[in-house]
Amino acid sequence: MKTKRQRLFRLTGILAMNKVQDEIDTLKRQREVLLNCGLQKEADRLELLIREKHVSMNQLKEGVMKQRDDLVRNMLLGFASADIATTCADRLAEAFDRHTVGVDKQGGNELANIIRDQAHHWNEVVQIIDGDGVSGNERVSMYYSEIAEEICDAVIPAILDIVDRHMKTKRGKRLL
Repeated sequence: MKTKRQRLFRLTGILAMNKVQDEIDTLKRQREVLLNCGLQKEADRLELLIREKHVSMNQLKEGVMKQRDDLVRNMLLGFASADIATTCADRLAEAFDRHTVGVDKQGGNELANIIRDQAHHWNEVVQIIDGDGVSGNERVSMYYSEIAEEICDAVIPAILDIVDRHMKTKRGKRLL
């Protein structure tokens, strides 16, 4: 049985919306009291305030969606960097295995293992999408894996092109 996980954070826009909703609820109760007392004009003035608060609420909703989009975009950027790091670490280790022997191979594999260890920790973050029975979502995980594959397929060759270009310069040949 899945248990529902409590949210650990809230968007600041949601908190602002909650505050405005509380104000609307208070104004509605006050309006109802005025109506029960036969004070129609005063109740109508509160109705105008309630409408203004609803306009504010709609503006806040737009802001919340922008906050959400910004948060999701940056989370995906972080997840993508983890996938890129993992792929690069694996490629580095494979290159050392293919091209080196002896002490250099051990040193190179040590470097690859350090990078792999960092990538492993990044990958733990990415696994949040996969879920642990409490959090995560399988459909989102599958969709993100498509995104990650596309990102790695586009970014790693672009990085290698830049590296190759620099390696071919006089300075690159001397320093790299």
